[in-house]
Amino acid sequence: MRLVLVNYCHPATPHVCGRRVPQFAEVLAAAGHQVVLVTRDLEGEAVAPPPEGLAEALAAHDWSRPLLLAVPPRPSTLCRRVQEGNLPPIWRKPAIALLYLIRGGLFADWRQACDAYARPLARHFRPELAWGTFGNTDTLLVARRLARAAGAPWVMDTKDYWGMFIPAPLRRLLARRFADAAHLTAFSVTHGAEAARWFSMAATVVYSGIPETFLPATSPPPERLTLTLSGSVYSRFLLARLLATLAAWGRGRPERPRLIYAGGDHAAFGHAVAEAGLGPDWEVEIHPYLALEDLRRLTVAASANLYLKSERTFHHKVIELLSAGRPVVSFPAEGEEAPLLAYAMGGALLSCADEGDLTAALDRLAAGEPFAAATAEGMRPFTWAAQAETLARLFQAVAGRRR
Repeated sequence: MRLVLVNYCHPATPHVCGRRVPQFAEVLAAAGHQVVLVTRDLEGEAVAPPPEGLAEALAAHDWSRPLLLAVPPRPSTLCRRVQEGNLPPIWRKPAIALLYLIRGGLFADWRQACDAYARPLARHFRPELAWGTFGNTDTLLVARRLARAAGAPWVMDTKDYWGMFIPAPLRRLLARRFADAAHLTAFSVTHGAEAARWFSMAATVVYSGIPETFLPATSPPPERLTLTLSGSVYSRFLLARLLATLAAWGRGRPERPRLIYAGGDHAAFGHAVAEAGLGPDWEVEIHPYLALEDLRRLTVAASANLYLKSERTFHHKVIELLSAGRPVVSFPAEGEEAPLLAYAMGGALLSCADEGDLTAALDRLAAGEPFAAATAEGMRPFTWAAQAETLARLFQAVAGRRR
């Protein structure tokens, strides 16, 4: 198929937002599909050719890889100031409402720049379908515009929760603007259920995957208790509760346990560690956001991998952490979906509702209790390749309905 995939974040963005759609673009291209990936530009990385040069770029491209169109936004003082959050508080909410209602979204500067590629793509590439992921409404607008120009369907992806990211007074109104999507893909069952509150189109769950190289993870556990914590901390209060429990549990132990953090909240984590007084009883190691391969080395070498559970959300990291072959500890407790994934993968998820549960989990880990580890058979359905097969079948079915 000839596909256009749209994601605001450039593939080289040091954030999880740059992973899902670009990775699917790579896998779909390797499977024989022709893929154009439209993103925003990133300083020092590839930038899209001008629209008038697109035909030449398409003709010269090696389609074993996606063609990246990294589009710079048009200059817009209002968009820039809203995105950077430096408007006076009295003007911020009216400015956000104005951008949503009049220009379609907070990244209209980028969306308008992408519009110039609609006709050249339709003429020289003739896409059969466009897929745009909701991290912002402008990504959906770009996917819809590119699809309409080619007379093709478009599919909406919900990577984030509509009800959490769209201001409450605008949720129904903006959802109606995207009611023409031919189908909806959901980041998880939880995302699909949330999207059903706002959208009526049929939905298919397509998880973000794990690399084939993760199958299976086998290495001996470390000699002393080593925990990793990765990703966002979400709530400073929740982090303080976690660290207070670790501090109390670790006090006076004959062998200092290790706690390793890696993620964008490294500064806040370091401050919270100091406030909790973890230093005397724990060896603490703090890293900024790490590439997936570097984070993988830490998680495979840990005794267990810990993460903070944000309220009402599904965390894809549970799949990645289970694939490390170590027990996974969530604090507070997970919902219904994550334990089912752990069971399917063959791994162990210790879902801790409160400090007592967390203390009990630490006792079990320190005692060397054996836990189930994810198997290659259980992990294989969650690889990028397996999930991309689901996505490709869906795209073919949706495009086939237009023929």
